[in-house]
Amino acid sequence: MGLVVAVTLLVVVAAAVWFGRDDKELPPDGEPTPVAGPGFRDVARESGLDFHMGFLPDESGTTFKINLYDHGCGVSIADYDGDGHEDVFFLNQLGSNGLFRNRGDGTFEDVTEKVGVGLADRICVGGTFADVDNDGDQDLFVASTRGGNVFYENQGGGVLKDVTKKAGLEHIGHSQTAIFFDYDNDG
Repeated sequence: MGLVVAVTLLVVVAAAVWFGRDDKELPPDGEPTPVAGPGFRDVARESGLDFHMGFLPDESGTTFKINLYDHGCGVSIADYDGDGHEDVFFLNQLGSNGLFRNRGDGTFEDVTEKVGVGLADRICVGGTFADVDNDGDQDLFVASTRGGNVFYENQGGGVLKDVTKKAGLEHIGHSQTAIFFDYDNDG
């Protein structure tokens, strides 16, 4: 069975390389080639979504060097403040998370400190928005590999309240993410 898997993998990789090749001559390095028609443009800074991911220090204490045990962190999108616009929540390994409120005009406002979801003392890797208490607004669960998870109950109007202990979720473990669903279909 292992030989079949190995041969299949080899064939798939070879096919990807063969069909993915580009026989056309590439332009020289330098300025990006203009794209005719639809394309992408980096608008992160001008939109206000200016978030920088920090990495854990390696064994020598050097930061911003990816270790074998490093992993990416999540991003969650939901209308946390109920204004009809999808907001963005970035999670971070080293430093504060970032919650960006969508202004509805293509720009975002950093409301991390105002809302109190920075959690710079933890290694946050997963964030999940869900209406856990069935009141019509998005609550937030933040999974942390160190320092403990945090569960915020949405009070409405963009106010999130830490109810981790009240919900019985104060266990400190090595969490990665959370998924919420209505197991018994009761709403």
